[in-house]
Order: sequence, then structure tokens, then C-alpha cells
Amino acid sequence: MKINLDAKYYYIVNDDLKMSKGKIAAQVSHIAMMLGEKWGEIGRAIVLKAPQYILTDVLLSNAPDIMFIKDAGFTEVPAGSLTCVGFKDVEGIEQLKHEVISKLKLI
Repeated sequence: MKINLDAKYYYIVNDDLKMSKGKIAAQVSHIAMMLGEKWGEIGRAIVLKAPQYILTDVLLSNAPDIMFIKDAGFTEVPAGSLTCVGFKDVEGIEQLKHEVISKLKLI
């Protein structure tokens, strides 16, 4: 796997769940590994927070190659909770960036 500092990856954490910093780090790392396998690279990470309905909207958007994690429920959150979504900044996500990402806050 290569490092590409020109590549940007967005991770949106479900702020409704009030996860600990360690839990958030684990969820983002799961998505990062999935995206790294998909794209064969790692790049810059932008980690944002949003309520669950935003994560659901992102999943239902037409943006390509969105990855997501639903928790197993062994620790802090109920089983099946949507904890994080992630995707690479590629052609086809312009509308998502404009309508959603630009309005979110960094963690």
C-alpha cells in the first residue's frame, strides 16, 4: 500500500452515539482499513461529526464507494448502531461535498 498525500478521505462519525475518543478512533480506523484496501493507498484524513440522519443521507446519496460500519455492540453502543461512514474525495462527490460535508464540524 502506498501513501498518497494528494488523496483526501472523509470520515463522518455518528455524534448522536456520544462515543469515547477511543471508540471513535477504532471506528474510523476500521473504515480507513476498508478504504485503504479498496484504493490501494492511504492519504489525508478529515474526520467530521454529524447526527445519524446525516450519515444515513450520505449512505443514500449517489456518491461512489461509501464505506460504513455498524457496531457489533460489545462495548459502548447497541448492536447494529451506524457508527461511521467514510469515502475518498473522488469525482462524483461534488454535490455531497457542497450540500453536506461543507456544513459539518471537525472532531
